[in-house]
Amino acid sequence: MSSVIDEVLVVGHHDPDTDAVCSALAYAAFYAWQTGETVVPCHLDELNRETAWLLDHLGLSPPRPIKDVYLRVRDVMMTHVPTLRPDQTLREGGLIMQDRGLDALPVVDPEGHLTAMLARGKLADRYLAELQLPRRVDLPLALLRRTLEAERVVGQDALVVRGRVCIATFSKAQVPKRVGLGDLVIVGDQPEMQAAAISAGAGCLVVTDGAPAQDDALAKAESSGVVILSTKKSGKAPSYRCG
Repeated sequence: MSSVIDEVLVVGHHDPDTDAVCSALAYAAFYAWQTGETVVPCHLDELNRETAWLLDHLGLSPPRPIKDVYLRVRDVMMTHVPTLRPDQTLREGGLIMQDRGLDALPVVDPEGHLTAMLARGKLADRYLAELQLPRRVDLPLALLRRTLEAERVVGQDALVVRGRVCIATFSKAQVPKRVGLGDLVIVGDQPEMQAAAISAGAGCLVVTDGAPAQDDALAKAESSGVVILSTKKSGKAPSYRCG
């Protein structure tokens, strides 16, 4: 992104005398030579007769008259601001704000027309309201994968994940009691647990921290239509637990 600055204005004090006007002319010329930018000497209020006569006598163009030195929107606005689509996740919007140091993002329709604004404060309110996360999910696999920034190992994005969400902190013997049909199970580098969860009817495995999905689990998943996602190394699993 970039700020829009078409020109730099150099101005002296109110009720300018000859010194103020000549200083603006001299510094504008020096700054333009030094930076290569477009620099315009200006003056506030009316020129007095002495200054007007001197400029005319020397063949110099008078500075541009301006009414005030208040900043305009164009002086601080930014161009090339990233935009969001209505179907993107709040997490994606938050990551863009964090990466670009922005407090808000415009939301645009397919034609690029502004439809709304997403503010950082609204994200914070939403986050605080949802600290108590639901114990079940009903999400398209594509959205879940995008939110977790996970790689799809087995399964199709068109699928919908429905069921409870469990972190596999229990023993293999407890899997039949803890994992039900269609559940999403978050598991690490635990080969036996991966296969056991699929056998118990899990609909989706999220293998965390870059751990590999074991061959036995892959074979079972492909034959039974179970989804396996793999998150990046050092990723953190969401704080869900089965009831």
